[in-house]
Amino acid sequence: MNLERLPNEEKLCLCRKYYLAGFALLPFLWLVNVVWFFREAFVKPAYTEQSQIKTLSKDKTGCALSNTWLFDSFWQVSCDDTGFTVQVDVKHFNPEDLMVKVIGDFVEVQGKHEERKNDGPGFTTRQFNRRYRIPKGVDTMALESAVSPDGILIISAPMLQTENPGPLT
Repeated sequence: MNLERLPNEEKLCLCRKYYLAGFALLPFLWLVNVVWFFREAFVKPAYTEQSQIKTLSKDKTGCALSNTWLFDSFWQVSCDDTGFTVQVDVKHFNPEDLMVKVIGDFVEVQGKHEERKNDGPGFTTRQFNRRYRIPKGVDTMALESAVSPDGILIISAPMLQTENPGPLT
């Protein structure tokens, strides 16, 4: 759908319709909402209806994209002037079950947990692999990772320090 041709009021109305219809047809319509309205909500210059579109786009589509009921894990990636951060829910893993490594322009997170059953010969395995692109300007040599007490793996790295050249003489 080409939203460029619609007036801002109609964009808001359409976004609201998909948001409300998403309660019945989850997660498809909320995913449509985030795909169609992401640019309107987060990239375009500000306009009156934009804050409402942003709210409708991120509230439920954020849930559809990242909450545990859809992907069985929570993840969040952010990058700003201070640095790059990835947060991954690893509640079902011990720190020794996790591996974080930088491969080229990506940070790769792997988790593998195995449990032997007490009542028989079988075992249960839980495993995941995630890759996140590291934005340009991030100091990958200073990348750190730690698991918080509530089971969130936090991977962070600062931005590279740019040297300001002195005055030319």
